[in-house]
Amino acid sequence: MTHEVKDNVHLIHGLIDTQTCADPICVYVDKDSLLDMLEEVTHNVVTVRYWISSNPLKTIEEADMQTLEQVTGHLDAEIHHHYSDVTGYLWTDEHFKVGGHDLIPIFEEAEGKYLLLEVTVHEKAD
Repeated sequence: MTHEVKDNVHLIHGLIDTQTCADPICVYVDKDSLLDMLEEVTHNVVTVRYWISSNPLKTIEEADMQTLEQVTGHLDAEIHHHYSDVTGYLWTDEHFKVGGHDLIPIFEEAEGKYLLLEVTVHEKAD
């Protein structure tokens, strides 16, 4: 997995993996938590473009040959780790929405495929 940041653009690419941590599913890109990678830009106004392919994608130019999906709005991405003293059970809750669009089910459906994710930050959260 690669997570590159240049100016206000985050570029993440790698193999999509999901794990059951609670509800919803947790999304990983090459074994790294997608939401952990984007934690610093949560609640900002962003544009998210993503490409999903059966083959690895590393550049926007490569991805232009694939179908593009784009959403714009406030980024609402959070990850919470929980522990129960009563049961000893550990679990994680996470959500990843942009402009009200829930991206976790889309990435869950694409498990085993490759993701190229571009997040452009337009406005910083207060």
